[in-house]
Amino acid sequence: MGGSAPPLFGYGVRDRRMKDPDASPSAAGYGYQYERALYRIFTAPNAQTWFGIETADDVEEISQTATGSRRVSEQAKLSVQPRKNPLQDSSKNLWKTLRIWLNGLTAARKEHEELQFLLVTNRVLKQGTLAMRISDAFSKQDVADAVVALRTHASGMKGKPSEIAQDVIAYSDADLAFLIEHMFIEDGQLNARMKQRVIASLHLPEDAVANAEDIYHGLVGFLFD
Repeated sequence: MGGSAPPLFGYGVRDRRMKDPDASPSAAGYGYQYERALYRIFTAPNAQTWFGIETADDVEEISQTATGSRRVSEQAKLSVQPRKNPLQDSSKNLWKTLRIWLNGLTAARKEHEELQFLLVTNRVLKQGTLAMRISDAFSKQDVADAVVALRTHASGMKGKPSEIAQDVIAYSDADLAFLIEHMFIEDGQLNARMKQRVIASLHLPEDAVANAEDIYHGLVGFLFD
């Protein structure tokens, strides 16, 4: 899997390509994807894993399991404004992500045995928001309630995000339920120590610890190059 992609620390990294050539993401948001990719490389449970940056998703992870392949699709939403939630109930970020994943759901289920959808942000999200209700839906009843909440909220939306939301709720309850069952949100509370975990996994010798930050940023730059 991954063709002739060059190896990286025993892993493979796919060539990157922009999903939307008209998009102009901020440098900070684009760089955040590379930090997330580095984090996933150093925390992957399976050494035989391929990673993609701006391939099928912001960050994509594919590994082999005993029964087939497992794909983790990650959308990373960075906010440089401390008090701004990039995943508000009516935000384009949230609904556009749901639409992207639903659009590719049928093909993904045919290709991979296991699927996980991860929505990541550097901001701490409040419990009870639509995004967190989806993420926290573990039981069948929770999932069913989340589908209802999704449809109810979409029906009251206006403007451009509303058009995206209508595309989302056009999918069947079964598709929405499957996505919700396999979707998780990792907010700023969970990934606040992302950099520290990568550095810890390097097991730097004592005389290199003082340069840990420079080494970390050098690795991010290596991925970017």
